[in-house]
Amino acid sequence: MSASFTTCYGCGPCRPRWMKLVDNLYSGNPQDNSSHSKLTYFCSRKPEKVDRIANYLYRRMANDLHRRNYPYVKIAIEAINSLINACRDQRLNLLVVSFLKMIQLLLESNKPDLQILGTDSFIKFSQIEEDTPNYHRQYDDLVDHFSKMSHCSLPERELSNRIRVSGIIGIQGVIRKTARDQLQIDILQSSSMDKIIPSLLFNIHENPPLDTRVPDDSHFDPAREAMFVFKDIVCRASYTNIKPVVTSILT
Repeated sequence: MSASFTTCYGCGPCRPRWMKLVDNLYSGNPQDNSSHSKLTYFCSRKPEKVDRIANYLYRRMANDLHRRNYPYVKIAIEAINSLINACRDQRLNLLVVSFLKMIQLLLESNKPDLQILGTDSFIKFSQIEEDTPNYHRQYDDLVDHFSKMSHCSLPERELSNRIRVSGIIGIQGVIRKTARDQLQIDILQSSSMDKIIPSLLFNIHENPPLDTRVPDDSHFDPAREAMFVFKDIVCRASYTNIKPVVTSILT
């Protein structure tokens, strides 16, 4: 870790307790979950430290990505996932800003494993029911990356399909996360539809979906996933906001 990075918070015995708890995640047995439990417990007792912890995880992950230290990147994502699962109240908003920046870094990496890791993490986040939607969150950048992933064309067809499916379910995660009143209207009426709908239709038209009556978990079928997400979007669109969806289909 660079000196400029550590001096922001201190080093050695001068480090605050929350930083030591985060650093402990990167040492010892990776299978030992006690460090995660201690960090989660600390956040429950000191909620005012949550935003600092999340930002520190983001900065560590950015540094590890730059150094191509991918095992540490995975540790950071697992840590932020654990905190998000534990923070189901107002503290969640303190984590989300750093969390979304971490997801964006993974999607920007252009490394399939990291892109899929980021998508899986975002999907878990999208399934969390929040009492009050946050109207200040922006998902446009994620839509851009998920749409690009859904157009993936690599020589290895299986890997290409896997990335496409990941991008498509990422789009579904954005739709699910914004499926609350004004948030849903915003996403359906935004320019994001001009990226989402063409991405779904591209996969549907390129290869007709396999028989959905015969599930095949070993096969990544972008067309089937795209059809499912497309139907979900149409079902969520009301009479007042169906126009942007239809317009994206016709153009």
